Amino acid sequence: MKTGQKRAAAAALLLTLSAALGYAALSADGQGEEQYVYLEETVSFGELVQGITESGTVLLQAVPQKYELTLNTEDEEEDEEDTEQSLKIEEACTASGEWVTEGDPVYKLQEKSIADVRKTLQTLVNEAEIALEEAEKEYKAGIVSADSAYQESILRGETAETEYQIAYAAAQKEIEASAARVSILEQEIKQLEEELEDGWEEYDELREAYEEAEYELERCSESAVTRYITLRDIWSAARESYESAGEERLAMREQMKEKQEEIQEVQKETASLQTQAGSKELEARQSYESAALEQELAEEVYNYTVEALAQEVASAKTKLVEAQENLEAFEAFAGDGTIRAEGGGLVTEVAYEAGDSLGEAGTLFTYVPEGNYYVSVDVPEEDIPDIAVGDGVTIVFDAYEDQNWYGTVSAIQTSASSDYAATVSYPVTVRIEGDTSVLYGGMSGNVTFVTEQTEEVLYVSRRAVVEENGKSYVYVKNGEEMRLKEVATGFTDGISVQITEGLSEGDTVYLRSRAAGGVEHE
Repeated sequence: MKTGQKRAAAAALLLTLSAALGYAALSADGQGEEQYVYLEETVSFGELVQGITESGTVLLQAVPQKYELTLNTEDEEEDEEDTEQSLKIEEACTASGEWVTEGDPVYKLQEKSIADVRKTLQTLVNEAEIALEEAEKEYKAGIVSADSAYQESILRGETAETEYQIAYAAAQKEIEASAARVSILEQEIKQLEEELEDGWEEYDELREAYEEAEYELERCSESAVTRYITLRDIWSAARESYESAGEERLAMREQMKEKQEEIQEVQKETASLQTQAGSKELEARQSYESAALEQELAEEVYNYTVEALAQEVASAKTKLVEAQENLEAFEAFAGDGTIRAEGGGLVTEVAYEAGDSLGEAGTLFTYVPEGNYYVSVDVPEEDIPDIAVGDGVTIVFDAYEDQNWYGTVSAIQTSASSDYAATVSYPVTVRIEGDTSVLYGGMSGNVTFVTEQTEEVLYVSRRAVVEENGKSYVYVKNGEEMRLKEVATGFTDGISVQITEGLSEGDTVYLRSRAAGGVEHE
């Protein structure tokens, strides 16, 4: 519900009441004499605050101090001394309900367990260093081997290309030689044909000479011995010349025939060579392409091998770094035998006690820092629009009624606290500021949400102001008598009212109340 409130500083200055003696006065309506009592009040200077007050309880938001260490390890070879693989608690240095500050000891660890774990972690570092050295050696050797195989494949590819070019050139050379041979034979046949054509007239002349000599010989009588012998010699010589020329021409024709047959054979051979050349070229090209593919694959194999070897080295480095980090984390965590608090606050739970073993991860203890104290209140729906996250509040706890705390609205839930309640309200969380060392979870108190406030102004108790005919007055003392003095008023928080005109700080005004048997003047 809404009520007028002031901040703590203003509330302390709100009223200065004295046990002054009352003064007698007559009633204004003339019905008879009545007695009044006047109580003094000093005009104050400060802030006036109006707000919403609701009750709530303290909530503690505990913070766990956690740890995560790689302590448990599995060695391939069992240690002869059978060392422990976990840290053991020798002493818990704090308990639930105690206060710790940052750096305070929380646990003492057994020295033997520290030494055993340190030894194991150092061994893992040494093993990782050796593994890295071996991986680097394998990398260097593997690079040399992979490069050698790669260079061999490149050489095979280049050789295959050369062999292909040589085979292609040889085949073309054989084909060209066959074509040249055919051309030569054709030239020789042509020459023979020309010789036959050119010697045809001479051959006819020899034939005619032979026939004429034969004719003369047949006509000559054998009795004319001398003439007959002469004609016979002429005929014999003519026949020999004619027959010799015929044989020569026949030989030339035989040569032409032989050369023509040779041309046909060469042409067959050329066709065969062309077929063989195509086959050889295809075979050489396939061999070349296979070598080129092998070369390409060799490059991929080389890159894959290099990458795989590099990954092995990188993996070994990572394991070494992890082993070193585990050892460093262990030394930072437990190297001096003491686990210390990382922050300060109220201890709410201690997870281990003497003799317990720490696992690889978990919570050591929980505590509530001073900044993690909250108050949860339910605010009615009609007041929720006046509250926003970040608003300041004043808190008074039932256990400490004379002390004020301040806080800030940290959260407002958008769903109602209960769907079946007669009055709809919404949970609001307030973070408590300042010294919270005397507060405990579950404490109840009143939270005032500031909805409106003034700067520092003059103010008096609202009860000291008299309203008549639309004007405001206060009682002041005039000699031994009381009189009403007109004032101008402003903001009110429901308890006090601002004085804008008519009074000064430190002035005394009076609150009039009816004495026994009288009627109070409003």
